[in-house]
Amino acid sequence: LELKVGSGVPDVIEIDGLRLKQVLLNLIGNAIKFTDRGLIRVTVRSNAARGRLYIRIFDTGRGISPDKQKRLFRRYSQITQGIPKEQVGTGLGLDITRRLVEAMGGEVGVSSIEGQGSVFWLGLPLEPAALDTVSVDEAVTAQTIDLPRNLRVLVADDNAVNRELLKIMLADLAQTVIEAHDGLEAVDQAVAMPFDVILMDIRMPNMDGVTATSLIRSSHGANRSTPIIAFTASPLNPHDAEAFDQVVVKPIVPRDLLTTIASAVSHAEPRFTQVA
Repeated sequence: LELKVGSGVPDVIEIDGLRLKQVLLNLIGNAIKFTDRGLIRVTVRSNAARGRLYIRIFDTGRGISPDKQKRLFRRYSQITQGIPKEQVGTGLGLDITRRLVEAMGGEVGVSSIEGQGSVFWLGLPLEPAALDTVSVDEAVTAQTIDLPRNLRVLVADDNAVNRELLKIMLADLAQTVIEAHDGLEAVDQAVAMPFDVILMDIRMPNMDGVTATSLIRSSHGANRSTPIIAFTASPLNPHDAEAFDQVVVKPIVPRDLLTTIASAVSHAEPRFTQVA
């Protein structure tokens, strides 16, 4: 996964950060899902004269036929031919992406050659911002949240796309990210080496996250007291939640995840907090 930012892109811009993050997570997540080998490249450039910000997500995946490209951003439209069943989604992701981009005053499109890869592109209004126009919410966050760095993180999730997205979110604070495909592998990894924090999905094959966490906690290994953060699509019952330092409810917002990790690592907040 490569990121290239053009030299003309302003350091600070005014844009709906939450919408843009969701759009990029959707598009990069799809690129990861459908690219078995090769590369994924994200490029960002700007055109000050036109007042536009351009983002391209290029992959060397399966590619998309011309007829399917025409209906790709329609609701419930899916590309299923030749795709493993576990990789097929609801058909809502790109429709939501289109609506989010249009809500920001932009446009989104795709160019693809079947069997060679795809390029998804965004065109968004570019409004350079002075440093003193950064939102109060972001300024307060920068002042009050001291994000840790160089962490060793264990990520346990049976979904490969989720693991890749978490690695992207952790890029600024993790020195090492070790992946586990299920709870059983998470326990093995926790026995093998120490971690600063463990991110644990709840529903996994072979061994669920609650059982894996219980085994890690009851062991005499280096991670017996390591902060373990659960992530789940629905709130946990109080008994299961007690096994974790904190619980993050999906869909995961990057900023919330980083804040939760910072809190868990520093023990700044009470245990068993659920973040919606």
